[in-house]
Amino acid sequence: MLCALFLSISDLLTKKYATVLTGPSIAFGRIVYPLPVLWAYAAIDGIPGHGAIDPHLLLVFGIAVPLEIIALMLYIRALKISPLSLTVPFLSLTPAFLLVTSPVIMGEKTGTAGAVGVLCITFGAYVLFMNGEKSGPLAPFRQMFREKGALMMIIVAFIYSITSNFGKMGVLYSSPSFFAASYYSALAMVIFSMNARRGFIAMVAKKELIFIGLASALMITFHMLAIRLVVVPYMISLKRSSLLISIILGGILFHEKGMAHKLAGGVIMMIGILLVAILG
Repeated sequence: MLCALFLSISDLLTKKYATVLTGPSIAFGRIVYPLPVLWAYAAIDGIPGHGAIDPHLLLVFGIAVPLEIIALMLYIRALKISPLSLTVPFLSLTPAFLLVTSPVIMGEKTGTAGAVGVLCITFGAYVLFMNGEKSGPLAPFRQMFREKGALMMIIVAFIYSITSNFGKMGVLYSSPSFFAASYYSALAMVIFSMNARRGFIAMVAKKELIFIGLASALMITFHMLAIRLVVVPYMISLKRSSLLISIILGGILFHEKGMAHKLAGGVIMMIGILLVAILG
């Protein structure tokens, strides 16, 4: 739950400071600042020796890192242009997409009962865009496709369903802690190159970027602590409760409208996530 809280705070700060920070600089805060935490965790957990790391790990990086960068930039852009309550909840589609991508990429079998969870997530998204206007039963879906941030976040959720599978490969080819640290390091190198010509040195010291970075580092810290104590699908499902926190924060701090039906939609989507985790 603390992981979910700091994920929501990181999203909140990203939206708040998106007018004074560039997308690549925000990406720096979200990726680079957690690196000391990740490498400290890897050192404590034990870094695998050279012979224990499968050479195919480089292939995982080659495929997943570019996708992750695209997803991260779309994520930041979505938070900038659209309400928190109409963007963050769509990350709940990732476990739904995993029911399709995992069998294709990993050859894993998924339970058909998880389809009930997918229906819940879809219905929750429908409720999320209900605004009380009598413009037909398909109006929420039409509004959803008009909201550019929501569409971007749906793409992000799909990309995450792909990178999650390659992340699992990376863990199998090395170790969970080493893969997390080295993967974030690979992302950081790309982000450094993206910021090289953007007056980056002056940007690093901005307090806004430091706040985003600290929130991201705390999120990663609690993620790593929780992953040792809780069954992974359940832990990730609880982490996705950040969607409810983001809806509440969006209403309180950004005065986003329609909180009642947005919270109802968020709760339904959260139920769908849990069903996918348990049944899917």
